[in-house]
Amino acid sequence: MPRDRASTTTHRIALAVILVLTGSLVVASMMPPAAIPADADDTVAAAGRAVRHVDVIADEPHPLGSPQNLAVRNYLVDQLTDLGLEPVVQTAMAPDFYGTPGNQVEVANVMARIPGTASTGSILLIAHYDSVDTTPGANDNAVAVGALLETARAVLAGEPLRNDVIILATDAEEPAGRFGATTFARNHPWASDVAVAVNFEAAGGTGPALLVEAPGPNRWLIEAWQRGTRRPVAYSFLPNFVGAIGEVGTDFDVFRGLGIPGLHFAYTHDASIYHTMADNRAAVGERSLQHHCDHAYAMATTLGGVDFGTSPRSGDVVFFTAGPRLITYSTGFGAVAAVLPALGLIGAWWALGRRRRITPRRIIGAALRTLGGSIVAAILAAVVWTAFSSARSTPGLIESYLYLGLLIAVAGALVGATNRTGRQATTAEEHAVGIVGLWSLVGVVIGLLAPATGYLFLWPAWFAAIAVAAGSLGGVRHVWHRAARSAVVIIPTLVIMIPAIDVFFQFAMPRPGNPDSNVPAVVGVAILLAALTVELVRATTTDRLWGVDAKHGGEIPLQ
Repeated sequence: MPRDRASTTTHRIALAVILVLTGSLVVASMMPPAAIPADADDTVAAAGRAVRHVDVIADEPHPLGSPQNLAVRNYLVDQLTDLGLEPVVQTAMAPDFYGTPGNQVEVANVMARIPGTASTGSILLIAHYDSVDTTPGANDNAVAVGALLETARAVLAGEPLRNDVIILATDAEEPAGRFGATTFARNHPWASDVAVAVNFEAAGGTGPALLVEAPGPNRWLIEAWQRGTRRPVAYSFLPNFVGAIGEVGTDFDVFRGLGIPGLHFAYTHDASIYHTMADNRAAVGERSLQHHCDHAYAMATTLGGVDFGTSPRSGDVVFFTAGPRLITYSTGFGAVAAVLPALGLIGAWWALGRRRRITPRRIIGAALRTLGGSIVAAILAAVVWTAFSSARSTPGLIESYLYLGLLIAVAGALVGATNRTGRQATTAEEHAVGIVGLWSLVGVVIGLLAPATGYLFLWPAWFAAIAVAAGSLGGVRHVWHRAARSAVVIIPTLVIMIPAIDVFFQFAMPRPGNPDSNVPAVVGVAILLAALTVELVRATTTDRLWGVDAKHGGEIPLQ
């Protein structure tokens, strides 16, 4: 075997290993933590104990105004009383959504206050206990209620906190109106000293409890949560995106609308059970339940000792999970750092220009072909998804990811074919600069307009530009040098883009109990990101970029 061909084969094997290993580690970092058993220390909020509440609450559907809903209310009162607390039931009236049109039924919030030693404000932990009439509501939202009961027990078992903690189980979150949360926020005296509101939800049966909303200024809250939780899984593009589209239809809408600082957590995998009879005890992912417990306990204990009267509440942060850590930096730095890809691109252009002539027109052509092919792939994916979700509305988790993998493979092939059919031969260097330039431009624009989202493009473009520039300076013909420079592109790109693709895909999954949830355009966003990612990796790691293909010399065309 010729030397160049052998080294190319070795490089491709190395790339496959880097891709698989990095992808596996990224997926692992997105998983919720292992469930803590029921025999754990009393000061730990354990899913093994919290799940016992789910068994009772989600025994059958318990919609607003039903006898089953009353039974759950009484259970909550009994559990809070057994903890040594003094539960309060706040009532109001709401339309009878599930009964006789025009009738009114009673809404009843159940709450209890864990008094602090010298409270400067209250930490409000929220979960609704009602369900729609088509589901036992094990995940939506018995899991969250169970997590809050277990959190209250764990907090009481530990050292007293400075600040009060309020456990609020709201009624009438379903199907619309947020009557329970609105009644508390507007009418209950406890609402006046709420310093932070933390809401817990689910739109599926498994997956990480993601940070869905974090209205600014959020730096102090993100840092407090990060200090206290075991597995911070969060990506600032998601709260940025949700904030841009407005309300998402949970109790958190009420408190955010009143300007109360807070966080909203939810998990979304296995979405096909949402609002169906399949959302029962058997569908509960105890790791997801544990994630809710961790987040609730972290917010109660880390904020339980602060002075809300003096704690700084300015500034927003960009954040994303990378392995076991949450990377955070100020949005101000994010806006300034938006110029980094542009600087990297200039460096790559200079380095490549020292080696051979490159043509701006062909560079722009490569960028436009890639963008055009990616948009076409996204549109086709949305069309295919519309047809698929109409015929198959309850895919399992593994099945859904098989479809995602197929869509990404087709999108990558389409973009590759689009680039190969360019009218003029484009060198590998010109193609690489064009793709990096496209990512740089998107990173600069989004980084300046929405720094909390711009990181999706900023860091992959920056590292890709570094790799291309460094490789073009020479000394990369050795296979391990090429593999190392390829890793510089692959690792940060996958760390950042895999979660983004997954989150958009999960939010696009069909939920039979909520017909409005299936938005094909969201699948299009996921596939657009995937297509651009595939082409960035392909363009900046190919052996032809290093001039190692023995078949060509001088100007090496894109093949």
